Amino acid sequence: MNKSKVGFKRYPILEESVSRSLDIPPSYPDKAKTYLKNLCRVKTLSGACNLSKIAYINVYKWREELPDFQSIESEAEAIFTDAIEESLFQSTFNESGIAKIKALELALKANRPEKYNQENLNIQGNLEVTWLDLIKDYKNKKKEE
Repeated sequence: MNKSKVGFKRYPILEESVSRSLDIPPSYPDKAKTYLKNLCRVKTLSGACNLSKIAYINVYKWREELPDFQSIESEAEAIFTDAIEESLFQSTFNESGIAKIKALELALKANRPEKYNQENLNIQGNLEVTWLDLIKDYKNKKKEE
């Protein structure tokens, strides 16, 4: 089995269009540029390295050698979180996919605890999820793949 395919299935990957105006200096190596763009799509070092087909050691080297590399990495991670936030907002208009919405909610709580912690959430109402709903959602997802 190809290692990169395992990596692709392990991480949520956002569309390439997510990497909105990430200001990467033209002097950066092409592989560093690719890594930063992919970091916008997966947010993890291992996921971005798998997508970019590079070793972790390159990223550690770039962090030390390239000016502003770490701050651009932080911006790429923020872009990923912004995309999750937008996706969650869009998902609220869809009646199905409850598991997807819950997963996105958890990701936002992990990535922006100051904004999405329990103290700041004021959700009212009832949510009823049955096993049948979850099975239907799973089957629909499989059909899409």
